[in-house]
Amino acid sequence: MDSQGKKMTVPKRMKSEASAFDERIVERVEHGMVPDLQNTRPCEWFYNNPWRHPVFVDMVFGEYLRFALRHLPAPPADCLEVGSGPGHMSLELARCGHDVAGLEISAASIEVATETLHRSPASQTFGSLRYIHSDFLGWHPDQQFDAACFFLTLHHFEEPRAVLEKIASLLRPRGTIIVIEPARDWFSIRDAAIAALIRILLSLEGRWHEQLNPPESTEQLDQIVHAIHREYVEARDVGEPPQSPSDNSSYASAMLEELGLIFDPIAMERGFAFLPRIVGGVRAPSERLTLETAKFLEVFDAYCVSNGLLEPGAFCYAGQLRSSVNGGE
Repeated sequence: MDSQGKKMTVPKRMKSEASAFDERIVERVEHGMVPDLQNTRPCEWFYNNPWRHPVFVDMVFGEYLRFALRHLPAPPADCLEVGSGPGHMSLELARCGHDVAGLEISAASIEVATETLHRSPASQTFGSLRYIHSDFLGWHPDQQFDAACFFLTLHHFEEPRAVLEKIASLLRPRGTIIVIEPARDWFSIRDAAIAALIRILLSLEGRWHEQLNPPESTEQLDQIVHAIHREYVEARDVGEPPQSPSDNSSYASAMLEELGLIFDPIAMERGFAFLPRIVGGVRAPSERLTLETAKFLEVFDAYCVSNGLLEPGAFCYAGQLRSSVNGGE
């Protein structure tokens, strides 16, 4: 529904994308996922995903949220999230006092997000939150926004320039944009080698979700490293289908280039290298050891990225609409 309660439609070209996300969220929720950063719970169904444990969720998605909150306008601000999915980020922005519109092509995701919102405890600091079922490029709102957010969604668009030009038309003068996206084109063989080392060592210590046989030659290791590199670049395990038909449609370099044409940068941070596809797979003899291992991996990843030892697997960008765009002041 749109803000007037009218049913929105998704164009034919996007129906397969919407269907993929419908199936994905239904399966996850049926197996125990709670898409609420403050109220999520352990979900053993995930074998190597941050959503397996609330601490891992906070390490990854909590970090994305904290970046956004550091650079968004002070609440209450009119915020648009493009591709709000099951609503976990939109809900947090509203909890912080913002007036949020979450735009999403997946009807099932909106249903889950709405149910989660209704279960959320009332708070005096809560702004407002509404979900809109529509394709972004075919959506024509009757308002402008102070800020727009993309949390792992811009890379699903084949033409980021068209998306960002439309965002510019929806933002008020000097409006803010938050873009947190995969940097799969930056992930290197060196990154993959470190990920392989960590996984194999964890497995040898009985702290990994599956038993891995250590390679006995450089040729075997090379095969493992290149398989992990493909896994990270394609964001899927070997043999697993793509997340959606449009996944990986845009890469970090192209997205940042297009952002630079319309927005003035406020902040640019390099995200984790290997953590999101390792932390959920940690299994130690006790929860304490599992969390201690995960925490060390978080610190080690951040250290390597900040010191240029590893390339990031994601970027966090905040920008402000350039004054020369759309008559901004």
